[in-house]
Amino acid sequence: MKTDINKALLLRDEHFDDENNNIDFLNNTAMAQESLQEKHNLIVHATKIVEQFHSYFHFEQSFFHNLYAGYLVKQKQYDKATQEYKAAIFQDHLNKNAHIGLIDLLDGEDKEGTLKYAASFNLNLNERVAEYQRPYDNFSDYLTFATSSSRDYISSLSLAIPEVFGKYEEGDNLEQIIKDVAIRHKLYHKNAAIIYYNYYLILLELSEDDLAKNALRKSKNLDPQVTENIFA
Repeated sequence: MKTDINKALLLRDEHFDDENNNIDFLNNTAMAQESLQEKHNLIVHATKIVEQFHSYFHFEQSFFHNLYAGYLVKQKQYDKATQEYKAAIFQDHLNKNAHIGLIDLLDGEDKEGTLKYAASFNLNLNERVAEYQRPYDNFSDYLTFATSSSRDYISSLSLAIPEVFGKYEEGDNLEQIIKDVAIRHKLYHKNAAIIYYNYYLILLELSEDDLAKNALRKSKNLDPQVTENIFA
């Protein structure tokens, strides 16, 4: 099965100075290979790269939920701000800024429960902290991470800056950005699930049954619908 994970990652082929760091290239080339060993080598490399984006999406979503929650507090929209802080914590349980913001909005049993939850992660909420940091503040830094391309190569490109890395005003387009990042996160999961399913098929051919079961389990955890559609 082919993938189009670069769409979720805001990447294009020209962003890569080495196609062997391009997940779509690795997966799609692997599935076209006749050599089983070459298939295996390419797909293993694809799985290693794809894993580095899992935490990235969680941190990215946590950042925007937290930022939007702060805006909503200023607008005195406390109920909505509460939900945004909870969403920020769901994406990154260690987002101390979101824990503090949420606790400031709660009282009674809700507040006590939230304090206990934060304590389970050994977070000291008595210390005020700086704003939660985004993984990558600009598109060039993100591309260097996402493609493993050199900074000089990235600097030589004429980049179209996606809105999520453009100028965003508090409350102006944050809600839409949150929706867009969530959609891309889901698309990432779908494509990553396809890669692990392909890995599963290759391992079966290699008679690596235990490893194949693990790859299939990983695929189902990422997006159960991928395998459900195949086995339906």
